[in-house]
Amino acid sequence: MTEWLILISLLVFSALCTRGQVIQSIKCGNLIDGRTETRRNSLGTTVVLQMHAQDDSGKNSHLCESKYWFLVKGADGTSVRHDVISIDDSWGRSMKFWISGFTSGGHRVIATIWDYDYSIVSYDLQTDEILTMDISRSFLNKLGPSCGKTLAVLGTTRDGYVVISIGGKGCESGHKKWKVKPGIVVNGMQQNATLVRLPDTTEIKPIE
Repeated sequence: MTEWLILISLLVFSALCTRGQVIQSIKCGNLIDGRTETRRNSLGTTVVLQMHAQDDSGKNSHLCESKYWFLVKGADGTSVRHDVISIDDSWGRSMKFWISGFTSGGHRVIATIWDYDYSIVSYDLQTDEILTMDISRSFLNKLGPSCGKTLAVLGTTRDGYVVISIGGKGCESGHKKWKVKPGIVVNGMQQNATLVRLPDTTEIKPIE
């Protein structure tokens, strides 16, 4: 991770805490566990994003592997686990993750995992579909520290795409927002998300 990304990471952490979003910030180590706060939608469903890290037990690597999953509890009391992503990389790396909220109507939960990559996760509570959308490092670098610290999930478009935005005190670029489209799959590997700049007048449905 470049020095710019490290600085942006620290500033985003500070900014989101100020907004009331509880962020888990952990260094990757052996037998480490973490979880977000419990979030509840308007339908009575609660969601927690959990993480477990440990030695990957690889014969030649012995890297630090982190695994993330949603624990969902329905209004009827039944609980289900849904795996999201696993990452195998260096020991002591910074791992940050949080739940941004629910889409309008409470049918999808939107979370962010910043563990090696900056990933936005969209989980459909009705179909169990999970989309992981990685934001490119070049995009994060171009934001710079002053605007990077304001990066956040704003809501969704009318057709359901997640929208991220920057803007606010200290951001010289002003208020901007992008539609996040899942990256295409090439040779079995999903590419970085495609970001489409949206006009200021675009109607956005806020997250709950």
